[in-house]
Amino acid sequence: QYRVFARVSPEHKVKIVKEGKEGQGVGFREDGTMIVVENGGNDIGNLVDVTITTSIQTNTGLIIFGRIM
Repeated sequence: QYRVFARVSPEHKVKIVKEGKEGQGVGFREDGTMIVVENGGNDIGNLVDVTITTSIQTNTGLIIFGRIM
């Protein structure tokens, strides 16, 4: 039995809305899922193409990690 938390394709367009830790950028999907983008801190306010690298399920929700293509 499987539980689907979110549908994720390997590529996403993400608007970076704030800086994360260590130069990361942070954006959100329409459903509120956080996407943490490696080296995205300089792209705040920009829409970037992101390749998804991994995701984790936490007590507060799904977090998706990726890098700019």
